Amino acid sequence: MMIELIERLRAARLNEEPYGWALVQGLFSERDREELSAHFPTQGFTRTRRDQGTDKRYEMAARPLHRSGGAGSPREDLAPVWRRLLDELCSPAYRQALSALTGVGLEGHLMEIGCFRYGPGCYISAHPDKPQKSVGHVLYFNRTWKPEWGGAFRVLGSDDESAVAAEIWPYAGDSVVLVRSDDSWHCVTPVTGPAERMAVHVDFWRTDPGEAPGRQVYGPRST
Repeated sequence: MMIELIERLRAARLNEEPYGWALVQGLFSERDREELSAHFPTQGFTRTRRDQGTDKRYEMAARPLHRSGGAGSPREDLAPVWRRLLDELCSPAYRQALSALTGVGLEGHLMEIGCFRYGPGCYISAHPDKPQKSVGHVLYFNRTWKPEWGGAFRVLGSDDESAVAAEIWPYAGDSVVLVRSDDSWHCVTPVTGPAERMAVHVDFWRTDPGEAPGRQVYGPRST
């Protein structure tokens, strides 16, 4: 078990402005943090891009790891420490800790977990997330990162990307939790440095969002 992950979530407190969100740090032991960063998945990624539309624009490389009712992607190439992390994220204790932090009952909600690599030029424009989403948790895995490399997660006070309420860098062991609302605007600034920004997204959905734009990386849901 990765005891620190659950304990840190249980000890975290939710910010109420500009909406419900939390910065949760120190998720892993030093050893686990180093191993997770060193063995971040490299295979099975699909480059995806959307540069028009009213929802959001983005560019990134994504790999599905798990989805409720579906197979996700094979685990054979994952390092043992990554298999342990995936088991922990799929555990009842994790879901219960996230529910307690956010005040959102997640029992019965659909869950998706994906790995994301953001190379130079990759970004996500300002968006509040789809109405079907209830809670998101983004975990980071970069051992080093410089602010001048871009790639900041911005908690926004509006749809204006300069209305920055908080800025989070992708340091390994740090994470951000968001409670979805019509006001939960956020973005990822373009990566401009030489390193890839590495993250795992854990998303909970009240209802199946279907094959909406930007989610095709997960493939069709099995029944």
